[in-house]
Amino acid sequence: MASEQLKYVVKVLNEPPFNKNYSVIVFDSIDGRHLLKLLNEVFAQIDSKQNVDIDEEEPEQTTTRMLNLLRIFKYRPASDQPEQILEGLADGNKSVIHPILEWTFRHAEDHKKRAYLAQFLVKVDVPMDMLADDEVNDVYRRYVGSIDEFKNLHKQCEIGRAHV
Repeated sequence: MASEQLKYVVKVLNEPPFNKNYSVIVFDSIDGRHLLKLLNEVFAQIDSKQNVDIDEEEPEQTTTRMLNLLRIFKYRPASDQPEQILEGLADGNKSVIHPILEWTFRHAEDHKKRAYLAQFLVKVDVPMDMLADDEVNDVYRRYVGSIDEFKNLHKQCEIGRAHV
C-alpha cells in the first residue's frame, strides 16, 4: 500500500470512534490476528451485526461473514484472484486488509447505507426442490415481489430527499 494511503488509514483510525493513537510504523507492524480484529471493529462501526468477538467465532465463519459484507459493499479488489482475498482475510494478511480498510473508510457512508438496505434486499436462498411445492413457490414469488416493491419505494424516497 502506498504511504499516502497508509497515512490516510492511520489518520482515520486515530479519530473517533476508533481513537487508536497509531503511528504509520506501528500500524504497519500489527500482526495478522490483530489486523483482522481491527478490520472487524471497523466493519462493526458500519454494520452493528458485525460486532462479533472473532476469538469466539470459528475462523471460517469470520472469513465468510467478512466476505459477505464485502460483497454487499461491492468491493472490487485490485487483484483478479478471489482466492487471494479469501486466504488474505483468513490469515490477516496486511496486503489484503490494508487496501480493504482504506477503501472502506473512503466509502463509509455508502457502506452504511448498503448494510442497512441489505437486510431488506438480500434474498433468502430457497432450494429448488422446495420451490417445486406450489405453496412455497407462491410465498417466495410474493417475497421477491415485496423486495421489488421496497426497492421502488426506497428509490422514490431517495428522490424526494434529494429535492428537499
